[in-house]
Amino acid sequence: MGWAGVDLFFVLSGLLITGILRRERSSNHYWRNFYLKRSARILPPVVLFLIGFAVPFRPRLHFLWLTYIFFGANFATVFFSNLGGHIGILWSLAIEEHFYLL
Repeated sequence: MGWAGVDLFFVLSGLLITGILRRERSSNHYWRNFYLKRSARILPPVVLFLIGFAVPFRPRLHFLWLTYIFFGANFATVFFSNLGGHIGILWSLAIEEHFYLL
């Protein structure tokens, strides 16, 4: 039943984001403002999380970090499932970012 919470999060997030996008679609710099707001909300906690993980664990696979930094954790989890380790939980954030791009 844990996946029901993730599914509910994606549905609610999609509903809220779609509402925001529809309300603001007539404003100037529509897409730029949208992505700047999302970046300001999402990037600081992700960067802190990655730094907090890197200090004690000192990861060896630097190429894998790029996938997490650029919201590709879902791809890293699929193709390198045993290499993601503790930061593999960022897959849901990557899915959310892909939704924003679509």
